[in-house]
Amino acid sequence: MRRRSDAARRTQGARAGAVRRNRVLALAILAILALAAVAPVGQASDSSRAERQAERALQAAERAAHREAVRLQREAAHRQAQEVKAGKQSQRAAKQLVREAIRRAMLEDAHAVVEMECTKITVRFRAFNAVPESPNVIDQKIVFKQKPGPTPSWVTPTTSYSFEGGEATEEIPIVAPMGESNVALRARFASNGVKGGFNIRASLTCPPIPRFTLETQQSTSGPFTSATIPGVVGQTVVYQSTATNTGNTPLSFTGFSDPGCDGAPTGGTSNVVGPRGSTTYLCMHALTDADREAGFYADAASVTGTPEPGQGDAATLTSSGVLVEPIAPGEAKPKSEPKKEEDKKEVTTASTPDPKGGVAGFTATAVPSLHGPARCVRGGFAVSVKSTGVANVIFYIDGHRLARRTAHSAKNGAIALNVNGAKLKAGKHRLTATITMLSGSSSSKAVVASRARTVRRCSTAKKRS
Repeated sequence: MRRRSDAARRTQGARAGAVRRNRVLALAILAILALAAVAPVGQASDSSRAERQAERALQAAERAAHREAVRLQREAAHRQAQEVKAGKQSQRAAKQLVREAIRRAMLEDAHAVVEMECTKITVRFRAFNAVPESPNVIDQKIVFKQKPGPTPSWVTPTTSYSFEGGEATEEIPIVAPMGESNVALRARFASNGVKGGFNIRASLTCPPIPRFTLETQQSTSGPFTSATIPGVVGQTVVYQSTATNTGNTPLSFTGFSDPGCDGAPTGGTSNVVGPRGSTTYLCMHALTDADREAGFYADAASVTGTPEPGQGDAATLTSSGVLVEPIAPGEAKPKSEPKKEEDKKEVTTASTPDPKGGVAGFTATAVPSLHGPARCVRGGFAVSVKSTGVANVIFYIDGHRLARRTAHSAKNGAIALNVNGAKLKAGKHRLTATITMLSGSSSSKAVVASRARTVRRCSTAKKRS
């Protein structure tokens, strides 16, 4: 019907143009006849002049008719082009609706609904089985691929997320590449009778996001660490500060400063550092008697990160302080130093350090130890801490968070968690508990410390041939 109506309109326009042309020709003929009628008889020169005028009038009429025909043709072509353009726009709109439907389908799975943004991924897990004291564990990783062209993908290390119950919401902080990119969240799980996985993808267009971190570690003779270490007067402490670009735009690191160092620092770079790149600074300090008398020696560094013009503002970061407990040569080690690996404590709050070690207002014995299996495990096992004075505990294995337990879940004076050891690889694994102690009074700050121990997964016996 629409095609018929369009054809009818075009036919009607052509007929109207023809009518106008005929009218113009009729007027021209009438003008010629009128000039011939009024010309005096016998005056040949006047007759010739009238014929020329009539001829010119006829030519002018023909030109006018031709211009009118061209105008009508242009209008018809313009209408036709508009109709074609409207048709293409409707096709593009239909394709966009299809792509949007596909995108929505890709962001939804039977066990998860995912929302992707440039700075975070929100995952709403659902349809899992709720088993008391047995959290659901999800292994997941993120894949970034920048457009256009065959640029390489960047895959984050696999991490685990655990939750209790049948539903949970996880928020994963990310920084997607600048410009257009594809971001995919891949997950696998076999937890409490639910087995499966998903690969959810989305296209993002992100602005420049300049970000970086600065971490300072120290060493006297062993590996670098951010934990408090002992030192002997005269011994040299080496400080290593690493600035890492965690954003999506190149950064220039300048103005590095470490007031605790003896002399100027070394290292760093004058080149721009791309996303996920880093640069390291080194400097040293020789422990003195003044440090020993103070009870500790603290150090922290700072650096400024500047993005490229038009991609954000410069920022300056200061690293978390690290501490050394100096002693005189031949003096016994501080009493606050734990003897066993599992008794080591790392302060993770900004509480004021006690000169004798630990956290002000508490002694090392105030934080309970982490208990776990003494022998290798093959299946499930329990880890626990004594509940006396504890507000809550967060359990980790190999740096992956397992679950959070509060004092309300304590049984028989202990806060415990069951771990599925059957999922662990053969070999040693590090168990960690971040313990928040109850504050001594309403005005004092709560103490947060960590305990760690090692658990070993038994090797799988080889089948005999």
